[in-house]
Amino acid sequence: MGDLPAKETAMPVKMTGGDEQYIADVDLVNGKKRLQTTGLVQIEQLFGVDPLPDNWFTISNTGAQGNTWRIQVAETAKDPTVPDRDLPAVDYTYTVQAGDVGDELLLAENIVDGLNADANFINAKLKAEFFNAELAIVHISSTEKSIAGDFFERPNSGDVSVAVTGSAEFVLAYDNLVSRGKATSLARDPDDPRIGVLGISGSINVTPENIDTIYNERTDNLAINPGGTPDIFTISANPAGGDDIFITVLKLYGDDGNIKVGEDNFLGLNAPLTNGIKIELTVDGDTFELLPPLKTTNDFLARFATTASDNKIINQSGGDFIQSVYDFSGQNLVLKLTNGTTDKIEVTVQDNLSQVNNLFLLAEGFTREP
Repeated sequence: MGDLPAKETAMPVKMTGGDEQYIADVDLVNGKKRLQTTGLVQIEQLFGVDPLPDNWFTISNTGAQGNTWRIQVAETAKDPTVPDRDLPAVDYTYTVQAGDVGDELLLAENIVDGLNADANFINAKLKAEFFNAELAIVHISSTEKSIAGDFFERPNSGDVSVAVTGSAEFVLAYDNLVSRGKATSLARDPDDPRIGVLGISGSINVTPENIDTIYNERTDNLAINPGGTPDIFTISANPAGGDDIFITVLKLYGDDGNIKVGEDNFLGLNAPLTNGIKIELTVDGDTFELLPPLKTTNDFLARFATTASDNKIINQSGGDFIQSVYDFSGQNLVLKLTNGTTDKIEVTVQDNLSQVNNLFLLAEGFTREP
């Protein structure tokens, strides 16, 4: 029989910091002694799941004239019991034009326009977007919500692909189309730029519940001569019993010949407006001006536009197109027009705009039952 092991002896041990000044201790928790700790956890970044499956690619080289860009998205899994759950595959090819060469931003816009006009792309319930005037990114998204593993995803490797010819180059973010976790963004604290704030107070939902609740209404043509009395164009709340309207974006857009930027012009006119275009909001019985009256093209592009990327001018031989976007949702806001109230958006034309080709205010958002 072998020797019995020697009796173990407990030895006290002290845990200290590097300076040996502070000693860690233990607590008795549920009958067990545990090292004292705190419950403080530092979260480096907040994440949430985007319910709309998406993907994107960045154009790094347009390629030469005649090179091609082929975008493919797989069909969805078939469900024979639900007719609209058999969405087709997409196979779209864009050929680089002379004007695209060397202009990645223009190529991205043209590919987006081509995808959004493609019948299979539309029937597949997809939408393409060019969202940044400084980044040549083509963003592709489902128009239908889908949690992980749900119907509208294309989850398999290779379900989304981009192929190019010639010297064209790109970077594809993912090879599928699924609902993704995305980092949330912070705004700088106005009193201390070293810290950030979420910028959301209360509960704000800036997405429609269903595709059929999307709201889109524009004024009549603002390019008129009001004569001696200013003309007022109104977008009003629904009558009592109707849906509430949530406005996320206002777009001021139109076209005119030879649009010129600067403080001495308004679109194609060779002088600023005298009184300007006034935009007023009435909410809960209170009326206020959204911003000072727009008198120049610079006002159109800078004061009305929420950011520098929220405006554009497209020069064409038959007339230049201009668009400026006031984005409520980008500021964590939403404009609610409550049914049965005097809530409204009013645009007042105070100058002769009859020499401008076309000008409209478009309100976009969604409706919801109260």
